[in-house]
Amino acid sequence: MLFRSEDGWGVRVTLGEYLLTAAKPVSASRRTGACSPPTRHTRGVDATAAGLSPATVLVAATALHAGFQAVVTLLVYPALAEHPAAGWRGAHERHSRRIVGLVGVVYASVLGACAYRLTDPLDVATVIAYAGSALALGTTAFGAAPTHGRLSSAAGPQDRAPLLRRLLALDRIRLVGAVLALGASLAAASIAAA
Repeated sequence: MLFRSEDGWGVRVTLGEYLLTAAKPVSASRRTGACSPPTRHTRGVDATAAGLSPATVLVAATALHAGFQAVVTLLVYPALAEHPAAGWRGAHERHSRRIVGLVGVVYASVLGACAYRLTDPLDVATVIAYAGSALALGTTAFGAAPTHGRLSSAAGPQDRAPLLRRLLALDRIRLVGAVLALGASLAAASIAAA
């Protein structure tokens, strides 16, 4: 969530009872009013106080995302696709239950980092990082998640095969987006440090 305070703009990302807060001061001449950010959470990390620049936070989040996506693309989905027909539905349901929380944490960190990065002026590399992240997250929302839903109700191996091919192809697109976002965020951090 973006917020505006007396001292500038910031972002707050809440995961359960944990809170990541980061703020970017604005000059006194740009202050035009204020609203107090919410403060009811007791645990958290203040990225600004920890010396984490918006560019650094974006690199960390996109690295987490790219690493997660590489594991899913190179290990998890191929193993799921090779699972024998007997017991496949149960394996798919267990996979879906187990991974959803981790996906939520990874995607929330990417979205929070992108929001925090908006507190600094944008450059081309950051826009490319945003595009890579949007490609990966959009492919999940509009491609992989619906395909998982169809896989859950697929009658048998002959119905599953085209859906699995589609899921594996979509997953490669997500990996490309995540790696693109990481590379671009590293370039943006290099630009910001210069």
